[in-house]
Amino acid sequence: MSPIHHHFELGGWSEWRVVTTFWAVSLLLAAVGLILSKGL
Repeated sequence: MSPIHHHFELGGWSEWRVVTTFWAVSLLLAAVGLILSKGL
């Protein structure tokens, strides 16, 4: 099944929770990438 967010919805997560969690993870990883690129 695709896209991946459908797996989370079938697991009981609401669409709102899936979207906000994916956004938060994306922002966190982007921040880590920027910090690593500036530090090296």
